[in-house]
Amino acid sequence: MDVRALAGIFVSLFAISSSAQLSDLTVQRLQGAARLASHPLELQVNDGCAHTYYAGQDMVITVRSPLEGFLYLFHFRADGVVTMMLFPCRHFWGDFPLVARANAPLTIPPEGARVSLAIGSPAGRDALLGMVVPVEQTDLVSYFGAYDAREFRYRTGDQEGFALFLARRIDDLRARGVPCAASVCIFQSADAPRAPMGAIALSEDGCNVGAMFQCSSGGLPIGCESIGADLARAERTELPNTSGPGEDAVLLSAGHFFGSLGEGDWHDWYRMRSPHGEGCILWFDPGGLIVDLYLLHDPCGDVLAECLGVTETTAILVPCYAGMECPGLGECFQGGECRFFIRIVWRGGSGNYRLSLLWEQPGRSLP
Repeated sequence: MDVRALAGIFVSLFAISSSAQLSDLTVQRLQGAARLASHPLELQVNDGCAHTYYAGQDMVITVRSPLEGFLYLFHFRADGVVTMMLFPCRHFWGDFPLVARANAPLTIPPEGARVSLAIGSPAGRDALLGMVVPVEQTDLVSYFGAYDAREFRYRTGDQEGFALFLARRIDDLRARGVPCAASVCIFQSADAPRAPMGAIALSEDGCNVGAMFQCSSGGLPIGCESIGADLARAERTELPNTSGPGEDAVLLSAGHFFGSLGEGDWHDWYRMRSPHGEGCILWFDPGGLIVDLYLLHDPCGDVLAECLGVTETTAILVPCYAGMECPGLGECFQGGECRFFIRIVWRGGSGNYRLSLLWEQPGRSLP
């Protein structure tokens, strides 16, 4: 019988270079892997695999399978990263597990649900391979290293080699008489058209916010050094541990802070607000940590900026003005202010991170 995948997970589709592409050999191997499966898997996306998807857009995937079992989705990104999504699992959005029966075979209800992917920027050719197997494929998990069921796994490196690994795994399943359903979707992603915004002055010394919601590795943008001159010596307030969005996320004013993450403390959530007409810089130093840093729309939760695998000082440029359009959302902030969530996810390392929120008038309090 046809069944639908039970999941509702936000996963970032992120590419580094506007000219980045999957190699033809990777695509051929993924297509060959899907043909080796004993059963076809129906893998549907919004407007079909031939459609171009824009940064900030939600790609909705519906999986229909003749088999019940473990669902594996592999996203081959244009920047050379492979993301593995395993269901069942415990992926947390706040403190709420989206799949309750973690580490148990997944019975997929026929009424189903959808997997939502937030597309990142800039453009490239991407591929999504889906497979359903009635028994857990531990070698697929171990290929990504030690698996923590709280988060999805990322792997950089030899995409062609991993595509061949998947093809051989599916061929081996067929040889051993183990049923497997698989399919692949090749699609293009592109930069979303951005509304004209001009430059938003942050100081009289010429510090300007340029492109919307972009990560800037290595420190503050050019011209912004004056407002961040004391970042290394600034007295910082310790942040409380927060693990969910909404009212539980602490509202931060302009200022300087520090926090910690590690084993048992996987992520922190905070909130910030900015009045129309004032740009903001979110400055972040991971210290000895490896983290993913997200800026999200409050209250919708859409990802506006993401910095994955942060290991050095990073700044996110955050504009706020009347009529501003967010990627994939259209006009997103009304009522005179912009509201954001900040989410910091631990990937490895140890120590404290430092966070500063810088406005035109450093030190002012937000309502």
